[in-house]
Amino acid sequence: MKKTLVLLVLVAVSAGAMAGCNKFTPKRYSLIQTGMTELEVEKILGPPYHKFSDSWTYTHEDPFYRAKILFKNGRVADKAWTDEKGIADDPDAKVPMGETPKVEVERKIVVD
Repeated sequence: MKKTLVLLVLVAVSAGAMAGCNKFTPKRYSLIQTGMTELEVEKILGPPYHKFSDSWTYTHEDPFYRAKILFKNGRVADKAWTDEKGIADDPDAKVPMGETPKVEVERKIVVD
């Protein structure tokens, strides 16, 4: 009886620890394929950071990486990955949060 109780407690503690684990990893992301259902994606990556009707975003902070899964009719239509290397090359990513990136527009004056 005592051994059974200890075993149940260990299983409960392990399950609780696993529930807190972040399923979103580069390896799990690579398993996502076009045509998968939303349920299949959530089973692999866990719940998304942001959930919209046509896209889900997953984010990991340290090290930084982010994925966006695009859906059409409830199935994966496309996916995109960004990590620290990609951010370094993205000019929009260098703008502090809350600020709008400056866009230079070339203006041509046409005289008739």
